[in-house]
Amino acid sequence: MVGAGAAPGRLATRLGAERERIAGERVALVLDLGAARCFDADGRALRSAAGEPGSKGVAGPSREDYSRTMYRRILVPVDFTPKNARAIDAARELAELSGGEVTLVHVVETLGEDSDPELEGFYRRLETQAEEKIAELLATLGDTHFDKRSVVLLGHRVRTLLGFAEEDGSDVVVLSSHRVDPDHPTADWMTISYRLSILAQCPVLLVK
Repeated sequence: MVGAGAAPGRLATRLGAERERIAGERVALVLDLGAARCFDADGRALRSAAGEPGSKGVAGPSREDYSRTMYRRILVPVDFTPKNARAIDAARELAELSGGEVTLVHVVETLGEDSDPELEGFYRRLETQAEEKIAELLATLGDTHFDKRSVVLLGHRVRTLLGFAEEDGSDVVVLSSHRVDPDHPTADWMTISYRLSILAQCPVLLVK
């Protein structure tokens, strides 16, 4: 009788231990899922499973960790209107976090695909004026710890911007846009900013 009574007791002990083990695994799984919120380029989690950045005894991801996951090649199309300032400010904030590069680009719209000798001089004057204006915009970024440059291109605006973004390996396009009128939501969907946001092969940030 003693042996028979002892068996259920040992079984209860083993079941209790098993429940604790399973509960422990669940806690570990929850902690691990809570940790996997930020990954580097190789898919490694940047947060510790022990808690959030800044938690007691836990070192959060460094600036270098974040920079590997941020947009580093930032393209900003400009048309020399006042609203460009908002897009440039947004690009500056992204570049300060990632330590990447900001490229301002302006496209001088041409009238056709084929070159016209009679218009080449006209385009060159527009290109020279654009280079002076874009240099002034680039200077508004001030002294930075990230790289910056400006580019002036000739061609169809949307196609040229899309092609340049792909060839240059842009991680994100940042451009100023307008606010959509809720009463007429489709009125301005054919603007350059919205066409780029749909057709670009990389993320696009519209600054309104």
